[in-house]
Amino acid sequence: MKLAVEELTGIPWHSFFTFLRITTSPGIMQRPLRLSEASEVITGWLENPLVVVPVPGRRFWKVLESLAVDSGTQGRGWSDAYLAALAIEHGAGLATFDRDFRKYRGLRLVEL
Repeated sequence: MKLAVEELTGIPWHSFFTFLRITTSPGIMQRPLRLSEASEVITGWLENPLVVVPVPGRRFWKVLESLAVDSGTQGRGWSDAYLAALAIEHGAGLATFDRDFRKYRGLRLVEL
């Protein structure tokens, strides 16, 4: 499993953990990856010079708080709000198939 990266792409640690949770889960995947397989995929992404790992900066909390208040974030919605705030803080777009991200004002969605 290779990620075809042709432009600068940010993958936050949160997304790596989600990848591990989903791809190694027998309850989700018909043929879950072994840890060694999942690790190889993540290592490949991290070794790609076009992949960066964005981290929250000084403005992150204010952006997250504003998004949460505006969208009514609660419970499981915090993971999405985290990713949206991280993208907004870094001036990046967010690539997703999840339509729920449309509720975050100021978030630029990237069509997949």
